[in-house]
Amino acid sequence: NKQSVIYKSKKAVTDLPYKITGCAITVHRELGPELLESLYEKCLVLELEHQGYQIQRQQTVPALVLTLVDWYIQITNTYFIES
Repeated sequence: NKQSVIYKSKKAVTDLPYKITGCAITVHRELGPELLESLYEKCLVLELEHQGYQIQRQQTVPALVLTLVDWYIQITNTYFIES
């Protein structure tokens, strides 16, 4: 059975990064340094699949970027400032 991306326990969620890092270290030890990132990625996907994980490569993730001005506006709107 492939392991599900949805985890039901806190331990499973906290263990996941360690398992992924372990797979990455295994791949790097096998391939060695100074190869193209795309090769490491392909081999990491194979290793993760071998370990039973379902992988989706290069997914787009929305990101929130706050500038210093955004941060200042957020702070001044959050707290009442007396003049």
